[in-house]
Amino acid sequence: TVSGLIISITSSVAIAFIFTRDLALAGLTFANLVFIVVSLLGLFWSMNWCIGAMEMITITILVGLSCDFCLHLAMAYVQKGHVLRKASERGLASLRELGGPIVASAATTCLACFPMTLCTIQLFVRVGSVLILCMILSVMTGIFVFSPMLMTFGPPNGGYFPWLRISGAAPNHAAAKSHSSSSAPSE
Repeated sequence: TVSGLIISITSSVAIAFIFTRDLALAGLTFANLVFIVVSLLGLFWSMNWCIGAMEMITITILVGLSCDFCLHLAMAYVQKGHVLRKASERGLASLRELGGPIVASAATTCLACFPMTLCTIQLFVRVGSVLILCMILSVMTGIFVFSPMLMTFGPPNGGYFPWLRISGAAPNHAAAKSHSSSSAPSE
């Protein structure tokens, strides 16, 4: 069960690196995922829930769902590098663009899981409750933990480790400047 969780987190971080092409963003994703899992385990402990196979399977699913929110914000952060230079501006712009859709996604998942909490079979009640907790925790950490991490520690446009970037991943600022200057009205 713990090995499944480790594989799940490692896979999610690898996917974050593949899509963002930046080791620093993958590292921030890893930190956020660990924060979410530890927080969820703390919630289980505070509610006196035993962690069985079902909870571990649900936590493994949580890692994938949580990574989705982080990855969307990280990709928006990378894409904003064509226009904005400062990490704080890029992080805020990505949050402005995707904050609403991320909250809506979490809300629809919670609404879909709510009927499970009304079942008489306790397994369904537990799965529904855990998924709702996971969604709330994931969206809260995506907005209030991951986004501030992007704004504070987010990599510059070339990345902290440009030699690890996949060819063609770095934003082409010269092309962006020539495009914006060519579309400007001439005097």
